[in-house]
Amino acid sequence: MTNKTYFDLIQRFQVVDGVPKLLSSHVEMIDSPGFDDLMSIAQLWLKNSTAYIAHRESQYIGYKSVSERYEFILAICNDGLWISSPHISGELDKLFPYCKRKLAKNANDVVRILNDSYNSKC
Repeated sequence: MTNKTYFDLIQRFQVVDGVPKLLSSHVEMIDSPGFDDLMSIAQLWLKNSTAYIAHRESQYIGYKSVSERYEFILAICNDGLWISSPHISGELDKLFPYCKRKLAKNANDVVRILNDSYNSKC
């Protein structure tokens, strides 16, 4: 497994007379101790299930099919890979309040969570 470090940057601006003024900045370091491999497994699973990337940001990737909103949102965190979906029962995701999320800590977790949530929407 490879280690990568991500930096999540949040900046708040106020625009006055068309001029942006920086109000605050927050930088959070996310150390990824090998969880990129879990992201790769999830991406391969979703690709094989005909889902496609609908939106990519530094901290997450959103997937959907032709007929749905985001079906799955993948985000690497310090503890593993968060898999969010409207079809997963669990704790509310702060970024996407309409989604529930589960934490995958290994490859078996990734496949089980995706299979369970994908089958529950059918």
